[in-house]
Amino acid sequence: MSAMVGLTNALSLRVGNFADRSDSVKNQWGNSAADEQGYEEARNLTLKVKARNPGNAAVFQPLWFYASNNDDQPAATSLAAQRLALDLRSASAHTLMSVAYFTDGDGAKALKLIEEANALSAARDSDNYLINAGRDHFMLGHDQQAIQMISQAIDINPSLADYWCYVAMAYARQGQIEKARQARDALIKDGLGCKFSDIEPSKSSAETFKKWHASQVVPA
Repeated sequence: MSAMVGLTNALSLRVGNFADRSDSVKNQWGNSAADEQGYEEARNLTLKVKARNPGNAAVFQPLWFYASNNDDQPAATSLAAQRLALDLRSASAHTLMSVAYFTDGDGAKALKLIEEANALSAARDSDNYLINAGRDHFMLGHDQQAIQMISQAIDINPSLADYWCYVAMAYARQGQIEKARQARDALIKDGLGCKFSDIEPSKSSAETFKKWHASQVVPA
């Protein structure tokens, strides 16, 4: 059983351990046949583990990633909630729930969960925490906090340059057009393929997320 859980988690990591990332990063994965095969392998192994031990919290992350990658946001949110219920002291479980709340358009709950994750984490104020919290602040209209936290995260980890798109939009909402252009230029120069369209709603996105996107992201 433990060996199967280990293999399941290894396959999940191979295609992207998204519990410690955010959803614009996810959009860089899943484009190749090899990735899709990895998702299927991870899901099938995970379902076998879950059937034998439904109380094993480790099974929910690969299932969550599979649901997210296959545009089933309601299932992804449910899986994140199930994992958190089984693993209340886990920073990773709180992060997963935070990401689910963000993609449901509930910035307040997303921010609360990522703050709890940070409090539980051995690595306080990590780039992962800063990116997620900054993105949540952006959703809530807290532009200055979003700019500060996301910029700090990119300073720590330059591979997160995709997230300059949030900084650009936050500056634009503040009317600081020159700084918005600078952030946009940094995104074009250093980004890993993220486009503003990467945070557009999908078919299964919650209505709250769609309304937020239409009212806040599109105008920015």
